[in-house]
This record gives sequence, C-alpha cells and structure tokens, in this order.
Amino acid sequence: LPPRAQVASQQAEFLEHQLARHLSDRTLESFNYVDRGSLVALSRSAAVGAIMGKALGTMTIEGWLARRAYRYLHFLHEQSVQGRGRAVLRMMLESAMKRVRPQLKLH
Repeated sequence: LPPRAQVASQQAEFLEHQLARHLSDRTLESFNYVDRGSLVALSRSAAVGAIMGKALGTMTIEGWLARRAYRYLHFLHEQSVQGRGRAVLRMMLESAMKRVRPQLKLH
C-alpha cells in the first residue's frame, strides 16, 4: 500500500466497521484498498491531479479545477480532525485575511 493519507483514511473507516463487527461477534472482513487518485498543490493558485473512479475511469485535472478540488479535500480533512464548526470558521477567516494580507512578502 502506498504511504498516503488516502490509505490511512480508508483503513480508519474499515477499522471502525470491523470493531463493530467484532463486538457483535460477526466474522471479520479483509481490507481492500481503492485508489481514488491524487492531487498535488503546486502553488496558491495551481494544482494537478488524477482522479480515479468506476464511472469516469482515470481523469487528469489541472489548474483552477484541481486547486478547488485540493482545497475541498483539505477542508474535508480539517472538518474530520477539528469538527465542522472550526473548519468553517477557519475557512471564513482565511478568506477574510486574504483581502487584507499584502500580496508581497516584505521580509
């Protein structure tokens, strides 16, 4: 298995279901990893990725669409770690700070 967050996330969900099965004395299932693709942020405004699925096959995305997909996945991660309220608050504060933060770093 590749050492990526996608694997860890799928394993965590699998473990949750397996613990419930174990506690109710049902037989355990084996883990099957499904590669859903990858996204890489290259800068604040650029990203590239490959999305995999049964319906679409493999689809390569880049630019604005890939960056939006990356930001959405990052939001989902923050939401799972910090909770929905904090993730939404952080997203709103980040958006507000973008308007007042200087575009050029002076140090």
